[in-house]
Amino acid sequence: MRITLVHAYSSTNSGDGLLVEEAAGLVRDAFPTAVITLVATDPQSFDGNRFAAVLHPATGGSSGVSRVEALLRGAALVATGRRAAPLEAIIAGSDLVVAVGGGYLRGKSPVEAAKMIFAHYLQMPRAKDRTPFIYLPQSIGPLRFGSKRLVAARLRNATLVVGRDDRTVAELASDNVIRRPDMALLGLPSEWDASGVVAPSNGTPIGLVARELSSTPARIRRYRSRIGQLAVSPGFELLAQATARGNDDPSFYRTLGFDAPVRTLRAAVARESESRPQVVVSVRLHGSIQTIRSGVPSIHLSYERKGFGAYDDLGISKYVHNVFDFEPDLILSQVAELTEDPSEYWSSVGKAVGSLAEARADLVERLRRAVG
Repeated sequence: MRITLVHAYSSTNSGDGLLVEEAAGLVRDAFPTAVITLVATDPQSFDGNRFAAVLHPATGGSSGVSRVEALLRGAALVATGRRAAPLEAIIAGSDLVVAVGGGYLRGKSPVEAAKMIFAHYLQMPRAKDRTPFIYLPQSIGPLRFGSKRLVAARLRNATLVVGRDDRTVAELASDNVIRRPDMALLGLPSEWDASGVVAPSNGTPIGLVARELSSTPARIRRYRSRIGQLAVSPGFELLAQATARGNDDPSFYRTLGFDAPVRTLRAAVARESESRPQVVVSVRLHGSIQTIRSGVPSIHLSYERKGFGAYDDLGISKYVHNVFDFEPDLILSQVAELTEDPSEYWSSVGKAVGSLAEARADLVERLRRAVG
């Protein structure tokens, strides 16, 4: 069985790396002997030993290229309507193409829409493709500036598109679209161990993961001010989830005036960590999910709809807030609550584990059915 994973980004962003690992794990559960090829914009960041090959979508090579070169190559290919020859051959020779979960199919601004089309459009299914495509849980949209027509037309050629939030399902409004939880949540049941959660009131730091965002100047000023307020609150420690080119959390922290070295989130929340946070407040959704999977409660400051869907699926929706409108005092109050007694939080997460396991098993079966 030959499977190709498409739309991957970079493992230097631990959230994106987690989604690739979850997609590969789902495929291997469905097809234990599958030969998996990965298509990623930063191929060198992934462990080549885990895949038959890792290639760049615009070049078909195993090395990354600069952002400018990738966009230029992507634009040229979109203009001709042809995929890079190595990518075309890999897709044609596969039994199934699986798109990793995520939120990469969006075009909120003209620049974002153009980048999305140049990077992802030719990885999407065409009517003439004989290989079935399945899109794992996605947040798709907003799709503006002409991108909705292009993306929706390609997605209609897929065997299945899985949305991870209700708005995605409603906006696509297609018979091949269903709703399931975020891929990072579907990996929770295999790791869940109620006995391994961090001890309350253990005196360790409160983690804070933030990132650079785009919005109106007034909203960005408010966001930066409130993140800075949290960062200097007693016991808080800045952590980094992403250190990729152009997506680097420590660089953002330096713009706020915080120059000290920071630990990675993955290292900080690991069960063997000597200074495991009591709670993590994260602007990155997969930072929050990774934290929860490691046994540390997390409050999520969401800038996209995916965060509200994920926390609703976990039964902890009171702990997700709009990143541009949150009140620092409320966050500090919830941090104190979770530090003192997180039992209600973990009870809700534990109750969600069963339904998450069922949703994952359903996707495994749908992968099998897609190839007959």
